[in-house]
Amino acid sequence: MLLAAACGSAPAGTPGTMQAPSATLPPAATAGPTPTASPSTTLRLWLPSPFDPAAENPAGELLRQRLEAFQAEHPEIQLEVRIKELAGKAGLLSTLAAAHEAAPGALPDLLLLPAEDLNAAALKGLLSPIDSETIGRAAQESYDYALAAVKLDNALYGLPLGAQTTIFAYRKDAFQEAPVAWSTLLSGPATFAIPGGSPRAEFVLALYIAQGGTLMDSQGKPALQVEPLQNVLTFLLAAQDAGLLIPSSLQFTSAEETWKALRNGMAHAASAPLPAFLATPGASSLGAVPLPTADGEGIVLARTWAWSLAERPEQDRQAAIDLMAWLAEPSFASRWGRQVGLLPAAPAQLERWPQDATSALASRLLSVAQPSPRPEVWDLFGGPLQAALRATLAGDATPRAAAQEAAEKIQVPQP
Repeated sequence: MLLAAACGSAPAGTPGTMQAPSATLPPAATAGPTPTASPSTTLRLWLPSPFDPAAENPAGELLRQRLEAFQAEHPEIQLEVRIKELAGKAGLLSTLAAAHEAAPGALPDLLLLPAEDLNAAALKGLLSPIDSETIGRAAQESYDYALAAVKLDNALYGLPLGAQTTIFAYRKDAFQEAPVAWSTLLSGPATFAIPGGSPRAEFVLALYIAQGGTLMDSQGKPALQVEPLQNVLTFLLAAQDAGLLIPSSLQFTSAEETWKALRNGMAHAASAPLPAFLATPGASSLGAVPLPTADGEGIVLARTWAWSLAERPEQDRQAAIDLMAWLAEPSFASRWGRQVGLLPAAPAQLERWPQDATSALASRLLSVAQPSPRPEVWDLFGGPLQAALRATLAGDATPRAAAQEAAEKIQVPQP
């Protein structure tokens, strides 16, 4: 019996390299019923609201059918699905911590977490390291960006499902070639928009990293390099001076807003969430590339989602591991991940995508994907980077001076 209990809702909101697969998760159906599970076993699965199997869309239907098939294959298990908000007091991480402290009997067995929550939960002792040999082999097959997101102190805390990312979408009729190089954008006359008002300065930080900028010094302390940031600011200033970076870019606070600006005809290209781009009907007039870089290779920062095991007093985790394997089986994970707009986490998933423009885009994005920085990095770097961008575009500082000031703020964080 599949129990779906809603607990709040929320709106769906070194470069990675392609590794040759060495082993894959076998379909869990071949494993047969879990021998250690008694007829009274309850298996709890916690999911964030964007992944709700009750959602009336293709992704929801796919997951619902997959869970029902697991239930049919394991009649001795009562599967209970609970939907959690992503953030706040009722958010998944907060609820997990509260249950761990006050109601361990209500803890989930398996849950789906974004990389930043996985890391925080592991550090707080809320997750159990995964010692399953089969799951471990499958995780090792993941792309570099995904594997980096689920390992902590050489211990594995998750099996990657896929990743959200931001791309650069553009009108095909406005560009003679795909605008993945700064030189293409600066050649005009097509305009573009960036979320320059974002407090996390995602666009600037991604381009900074692509320029070879690092986030820590040789002693492991947060540090920003002046020259890579100066190069990014110089590019954006040149674009503004040429009338190519639209003035309202400093007002946009998210890729969702710049994507809307592109769709509304305010710009010819813009940052855009990959799920939104893939879900847009009639988007044949639009193309997509990684975020533009000086060398034309592009970059994307990937926010990994992964299956994790909650730390529970019970010793038997086999049923949860069986469900994890069932949901991570490449044929299913590839179809479901594509429906929810995630980049594949492993070559075995990408190989199962239909060979079309979408799979070609995913392959290109994966070739330049890097793990999204952890929340503390965004919190520390975002403000100084946004201030540097504003000062540069307003003419209050040269790119060099603005970059230098940002570096000083990060070395000595402002109160």
